[in-house]
Amino acid sequence: MNKNIVLLGTSNSIKSGSYFKELELSQDISVVSDVRVGDVPSTYFLSAEKKLKSLAVVSKIDVIVIDSIINDVLMTESGVLDIAYLEKTFWELGNLFREFSHELPHIVLFNICPKAVEQSKNFCDVKRVRKGSLIKAGFNVTEVDILHSEFPHVYEDSDPLHHSVASSQLLVRKLCSAIEVESEKCSTVKSHSTSSRKSRFSDFGKYQSLKTSSNASFFSSSLLTEPVCLIKPDEELIVNFDSPVNLLGLKFVASEDPTSLIEISIDDGEFYIPTASVYPKPLIRFCPFPHAINSKSIQKIKLRLVNSSLVKDSSSILNLPNAKLENSSCLTSDAVALAGLVTETRAFESGTRLNVVKNNKKLTIGFDCFWPGFQADKDPIFGSLLQKNYDVTYTSDLKNADIVVVSWYSPDKPRKAKYKDLKKSIRGKLVYYSAEHDGAGLEGVKQLDFDMFDHIFSHYVVENENHTWLPNYVRRHGISVFSTVNNYYKRNINNVKSANIQFCYSNDNCELRNRLFKNLDAKTSVDANGSLFNTTGYKLPREHELYIKELAKYKFVIACENSSFPGYNTEKIVHALMAGSVPIYWGDPLIGSIWNEECFINLHDISMELCVESISCRGNEIFENFRKRNAIPFPNAIEMEEKMSKSIFDAINKLSNH
Repeated sequence: MNKNIVLLGTSNSIKSGSYFKELELSQDISVVSDVRVGDVPSTYFLSAEKKLKSLAVVSKIDVIVIDSIINDVLMTESGVLDIAYLEKTFWELGNLFREFSHELPHIVLFNICPKAVEQSKNFCDVKRVRKGSLIKAGFNVTEVDILHSEFPHVYEDSDPLHHSVASSQLLVRKLCSAIEVESEKCSTVKSHSTSSRKSRFSDFGKYQSLKTSSNASFFSSSLLTEPVCLIKPDEELIVNFDSPVNLLGLKFVASEDPTSLIEISIDDGEFYIPTASVYPKPLIRFCPFPHAINSKSIQKIKLRLVNSSLVKDSSSILNLPNAKLENSSCLTSDAVALAGLVTETRAFESGTRLNVVKNNKKLTIGFDCFWPGFQADKDPIFGSLLQKNYDVTYTSDLKNADIVVVSWYSPDKPRKAKYKDLKKSIRGKLVYYSAEHDGAGLEGVKQLDFDMFDHIFSHYVVENENHTWLPNYVRRHGISVFSTVNNYYKRNINNVKSANIQFCYSNDNCELRNRLFKNLDAKTSVDANGSLFNTTGYKLPREHELYIKELAKYKFVIACENSSFPGYNTEKIVHALMAGSVPIYWGDPLIGSIWNEECFINLHDISMELCVESISCRGNEIFENFRKRNAIPFPNAIEMEEKMSKSIFDAINKLSNH
C-alpha cells in the first residue's frame, strides 16, 4: 500500500543530503511535500501551519517525519530553549496535526545523534518530551535512532552535524521498516515534490534583491535565505506579532565586525546576540527568543546594532557555542538584517508614520508609450487616486510637465531609445509604470534602470527607494481591489457550482500551464473557453461582470501566470477569487504572503502531479473543504489599501518636490 509522507526538517538535511535521495529508491513511498525550517528547533514547525493545512486539503497524509533533534538538543543546552517549552511545543504540534488530518498520521522522529548531541546532558530529557508529548496527544510515534555510539562510521569528522550518505542509507532502511514498506526498490516510487522543490531552490538563488524595508512582511516563505529588512547603526526596528510563535521564524544576518552585537529589547529587558562565532560566516539562523516565546503577553520586540563595549551586563550576552552561520553577500559590514516567517503586513513598522493629507498641490503630469485607449484622467491610479490629493492637470506638453509617466507600448521606435530621448527633452521627472512582466523594456528585473528613470512602479519585489510595488490588478480594479475581491468571494463561494474546471487562455507561451490543462483534461472534465485548446466552441465574454458570472459556475479555475517571478501576480488569481472558485495557481513564488492560501491551491507548495491526481479523484470533496473554511482572500484588506495608497503618494510627493 502506498504511503504519503511529509518531511519536516532543517534546510540542510532535506535540501542537500541525503536521505531524501535515498527515499526515492524506496518502494511505495510518495514524498508529497517537505517543509524546511532552517537551522532552528522543532518549535518553528508551528509556523508552517498554513502550508501543512493547505497540503492536507488535497492529500491524505499517512506519515509525518520530524528531523530536528540536533537543534532541539543543542539549543536547549545553550539556553535558547528549555525543556518545559519544548514539551509544550510538541503538545501543540500534536494538536496541529490532529486538526489538519482526517486520520491521525503516524509520527516518525528521526534522531540523528552525532557525538555532541548524544553526550549532551539534555539528550535524554529532550528525547523523552518529544516522544511523550506526541503520545499524550494520541499519536502512534516511532523513534528512529542513529546514535554515534552505535554507528560511529556513519558520521563525517569534517562535518559531524550533517548527514553523511552512510547515515542516510541507514536512516531510510530503518524508516522503511518502521512504516512497513520495502526499501531499495525503485520501480514504483513516486515523488511529488522533487522537481518543484529543486526548481524553487534554484529560482530563489537567482534573486539577490529579495529584501526590502518597506514591504518586509511580504516574505513569509521559509525558503528565503536572503535578508528582508536591513537595520543600520543608529536605526531601530520594531517588530509586532499577533502571536509570540511568529518570533520562532526570525533569522539574522549580522555585522562582520566581531565587536558588534544585536540588541533585542523585550519589555524592560535587553539581551544580545553575538555576531561572531567559530564559524566565520555572518548568517545566524536559529531562534534566540527564550524569553518571548514563554510569555503569551509579549508581542513586540525592538532590535538594533550595538558595540559590545556598550554592554554593561556581560551575562545578558547569550552564550551560543553551537551557532551555525552562513554567508550573505547582501550586506555591508556595518548592518544587521532580519528575515523569517512574518505573515501579517502590520508586523514591521518604522519609528514614525506619515498620514496622507490632501494638500491641493498643483501637479502637471504627461503620459507617453501607453497602450491604445489609455485615458490618464480615468485611470484608477494616475486619475482618481491622484486627484484625491492633488490639483492635477493632464498635459500633452511633455517638455514642461512636472512628471512624465511612460509604459511599455512603443510601436514606432525601440523603447530604450525612446526613453533616452524623452529623458533629454523634458524638464520634469521621468517615471516608468509597468502593468506586465516586461522588465521595464530592459530584459528583466536586474536591468531595471534607475539611472534612466527617477521612479519605477512595477510588480517586481525590489529594494530601492525609487521603486513602488504596484501589481497590474490595482490598475484594473483600483486601490480598493483587495476589499472588492473579498466582497465578491464571500458572495460567490456559496453559490451552486454546476461545472468543474475552467481554463480560459489565448497565449500558449507557458509550458507548465499547457501541461496542467492537458493532464487534468485527460482525467476529468475541463472547459477551455478561450482561443487556446477550446473544447466547447464557446468563448467567455470579455465584459468584466459577465466574465465573473461565467467563472462563478466553476469549482476550480486554472490561474497560471505566463511566467514565474517574485511579485508578479496578475488578475488571473484575482478573477478566480472574485468568482468564488478555487484558483489552481502558479506564477509568483511569494503569492502566499499576499493572498490567503486558505483560498487557493498553490502549485509552488504541491506538485502538479499530486494536484491533478487529487482533483481528478476527489474534486468535489476538495472544493467543499475550501468552502467550509469560511476564509477570505485578504483578511487585512483595508490596511493594505491604506499602505499602498500611502506608498504611491509618498513617491509622487518626492518626485514633485524636487
